[in-house]
Formats: sequence, structure tokens, C-alpha cells
Amino acid sequence: MTAKPDGAPRGSVETPPSRHEGNRKGWQKFLWRVLAAWAILLACLFPLTLTEWGRRTLGRILMATHVPSAWAVWRADNPVCPWWQAALGLEEASATVAEVERLRRTSRAIRTDEHGHQLWETPFGSWWYPRGANRESVLFSLAQYELAAYPGLDIRRGDVVLDCGGFVGDWTHWVLERGAARVIVFEPAEAQIECIRRNLAGPLRDGRVVLIPKGVWDRDEQLTLSHWEDNPAGHSVVDQRGPTGETIALTTIDGVVRELGLQRLDVIKMDVEGAEVRALRGARETLNRFRPRLAVATEHTSDYIQNNRDVIATVSEVAPFYRHRCGYCRLDRSGVIIPETLYFYPR
Repeated sequence: MTAKPDGAPRGSVETPPSRHEGNRKGWQKFLWRVLAAWAILLACLFPLTLTEWGRRTLGRILMATHVPSAWAVWRADNPVCPWWQAALGLEEASATVAEVERLRRTSRAIRTDEHGHQLWETPFGSWWYPRGANRESVLFSLAQYELAAYPGLDIRRGDVVLDCGGFVGDWTHWVLERGAARVIVFEPAEAQIECIRRNLAGPLRDGRVVLIPKGVWDRDEQLTLSHWEDNPAGHSVVDQRGPTGETIALTTIDGVVRELGLQRLDVIKMDVEGAEVRALRGARETLNRFRPRLAVATEHTSDYIQNNRDVIATVSEVAPFYRHRCGYCRLDRSGVIIPETLYFYPR
């Protein structure tokens, strides 16, 4: 028989605290500790709010958290992406802006040749950019390079890749560094083609890069490529970007894949300034045969939201086994979250 504790009345039974009571007291302790921690943190941070340097520091700390993106998603109209994809996409945009500011201090144009092409000194080595490229467009290109440009597109050792809209060969160079075995790069603009030949001279010689001096479309055709004078990455055959242009050749992904006799294709990146739907329709056979992973830049045409919907609908039409998610997003002035990259993965 168990002895009664000293002082307990004979015959009495001690009642233990209920589980509910124990849980309530545990939560009370936890909440008090959280409140105390916040009070201490605020007391430590308050002096920073008294100076301009301190306020800038606090702003950088806040922007490095998930809070701004979560707040933007909660307040904004978000017609295309699930909330969590939109939040991650806004964080990617914020990181790109921060990287542009860093590169502003570490990158500069060091030479311009007789054709107006610019040689830039960057943390990643020397890179040629086409005539007319302004500083902001170059810095944005470099920032994307530093941040993988398409972080949702997994590059694996031995991959065969299509780079549709090669610009100066920066993304092609990046995937080669990640272990891709071969890259077929499409670029129709004369100035950009010259930059690719300079920037990727070695891989072009050894066959790891194949340059197709054409744009991607849904049939073989010749059209005018409208020039965006201070941002050559934005030249387009769909939208009028400026008063000048050049006649270019267009072809289909299916036709080039057949011509090259590819037996493997793992990845397609597409940044073709409004030609996405036509280019995807010209890749029906390739998508169904190889089921490559896709990244499609969609920040083109006058109606950004509709372009995203059209790209999603087109992939569903030509290759219905794909699922998609949103990548890089931005918040426009009217309070709408606009995805600028869509990723597609075969089921």
C-alpha cells in the first residue's frame, strides 16, 4: 500500500491536474516567452530607427525575409499563380534587383569596337554585348546570370539543351558550366549572333554549342525583327519595338531537331519576345517525343496576363502531360502580380 504524503487528510485522494489544465499552462508559458523575446528584440532594434543608416539596415534585413512577398501577395490581385508560387516569384525578383545594385559597382564597359559592340568587364569575366545595349539591360542580364536566370529549371550533367533566344550566349555558358553536354542555341539578330560567336568561341569550335542563326516559329518564314534600340534583348517579330529592324529567318524546333538527328533532348529554355505560342506549336513533335523540361519567359506582348494564359493553354494543347508552375513574378503599378516565367514539367 502506498503511504499518504505528510499532511494529507486520512482517506483523501489527491487529484492530479487535468491534461487540459496542463496544456493551457504550457501554452501560457510559451506565449509569455514569445512576447518577452519580441520585446527584447524591439528594444534592441529601436536605436537603429533613429538614424538614416540604421533605417536602411533594417530595410535590408526586412527585404531578406519572406514578409514583403507575403504581404504583397495578400494585398495584390493574383490571377495566374497560386499564392505560394507568387510569393517565391516576387522574392526572386527582389533578389535580382539587389544583385543589379551589387553588379553596378563591379561591372563596367571597357571597350567599344568599330561596329558599336561593347566589351564589359564583369565578375564572371569579359563579355561582349551588342551595340545599343544600355547599362541597365546589361546589368539585368548579368544579375540573372548570377542568380541562375531560371532557378526552377534543373540542369543535370549530360543534358542536351535548346536555348531559344540566346541573346549573347550568357545562359548557354551557364548551363555548360553546370554540366550540360550540348546546347543548340537559336538567335536571329545579327549583332547578337556576333556576340555569341565571340563569347562562346571555344564551345562553338569543339561542338558543345551549335548556333542556329534563326528564330523559332511554327513554320519556316522570313519576317522583320523590330529593334528595341536601347535593349537588344527585347527585339521582337510580334510587337513593334522601335523604328528600325532587320529581316530574319524563322524555323521550327521540330525541323531543327530532325535536321540535327537529335536522339536526346532534356531541356528547352524559351525567351522569344512574344513568339512563345507560335514556337511551342512548332515544337509539338519534339515535346511529345522527348518530354523535355521547359522554361518559358512570358513578359512579352501588350497583355501580360493573357500571354501567360495563352502559353499554358498551348502547352496543354500540344503536350497535355505537362504540369506547370510560376517562376519570376513582378507586382505592377495596378496591384496585379504578373508571372514573367513559367516552368513546365512532364508528369
